[in-house]
Parts: sequence; structure tokens; C-alpha cells
Amino acid sequence: AVRFNPFAWSSTFVYDAEKGSARWGVVNDLVGVFIIDAHRALRTRWQRAIEEGNTTETLKRLAAMPVTEEEAIALGTGEWKDQAFRNRTLLAWGATLEQKYGAGASGSPATEAVVLLGSGALGLALIGYLWRIKRKQR
Repeated sequence: AVRFNPFAWSSTFVYDAEKGSARWGVVNDLVGVFIIDAHRALRTRWQRAIEEGNTTETLKRLAAMPVTEEEAIALGTGEWKDQAFRNRTLLAWGATLEQKYGAGASGSPATEAVVLLGSGALGLALIGYLWRIKRKQR
């Protein structure tokens, strides 16, 4: 049973929409690189920390991000819009995964090959589709 009235609860949290908007893309990419893409390695590393009884120190290391809040805002309102810069930065962040999570964290070559082949096949299918549409319009 709920023992308090959730409608009477008040919070001191104030969301800064301008700041959130400025760093939105950078934070999304941080989550993508360090949590979503490396989920299996992160889960394995966390399980090992639990078994070793070293969750406090491991949590500090795993939670450490390569940019500060101020840097994320500066990137989000500036260089992050340059796709070449963004991709180089994402690759650099991915390269740090082995240091954070352990060997094999950045993914296997087989996984990368599947992604590349799948992207290539999708691209070829799209080209074929567009070619058929253009041919029918003649």
C-alpha cells in the first residue's frame, strides 16, 4: 500500500531546458557509446565488481565520462554539428572502452563486419528501389 500522497509531494528539482537542449546530442552519444553499444561488456564488468566486492571504486571508474558538463554544452552548441568531428570523437570514446570495461569491450571484428555488410546491403537495396521508381516515371 502507498503510505503517502504523491500529489502532495513537492520537489526542488528544476529542469534547465536551455542547458538540456544544448547538450542533448552529446549526452545521447555518450549513452550510446558507453552504455548501449557496450552493454554486454559493461554488464560483465559490473558482475565482476560485485564478485570482487569492489563496487564503490568500480562505479566511480565506470561512471566517469570523457567530458564535463561544460564541455558537453560547448560541444553541443559548436563542433558537434560537424559530422567528421563527431565521428572522430565517437571513435576515440569507443577506444577507451577496453580501459573502462576490459578486453573485448569495443566489440568484435565479426560484429563490425555484420554491421558493415548489413549497411551495404541496405544501401544497395535503396539504390535499386530508387532506380525502379525513376524508371517507372519515364
